[in-house]
Amino acid sequence: MSVKYTFGQRGFTLVELIITISLFSIVFLVVASFFRYELLSFRVLSDDAKLKVQMDDLMNSIVEDIRAVNDSDLISISADDSNFILKVGNDEYNYDKNDLKVYKNRYLLAEDIENFYVSVNERTINIFITGKGARRDYTLTTSVVLRR
Repeated sequence: MSVKYTFGQRGFTLVELIITISLFSIVFLVVASFFRYELLSFRVLSDDAKLKVQMDDLMNSIVEDIRAVNDSDLISISADDSNFILKVGNDEYNYDKNDLKVYKNRYLLAEDIENFYVSVNERTINIFITGKGARRDYTLTTSVVLRR
């Protein structure tokens, strides 16, 4: 009971196996590259979205504190080479220029803030915030006019 195979009836040649493995490898690399690009794009978009939310929260917090105080005498600004400090009533916002972070009363409020500036002109307070995104920078500005 022996089985006799003749050439070309069964199995694959070494050349056919190498070609098949090469084709599968190319298809796999194309699919893996697509998923890698999509994953990186998702990370960039989610980091930018996080930055925008933090900037909005920072701006809203400052505006709420200014409106609660409603007195330019209770708002003070000081700055040196590495810090910008905004005091609004009992609250203190500290922008660390080296770490690009803004703290409110020593608690981290926003990261990747490239520029944070507040100016006070009599009854108008101007706020400028620039965040450093992965693809581009985002800027928020607003003016708060104190009520009489």
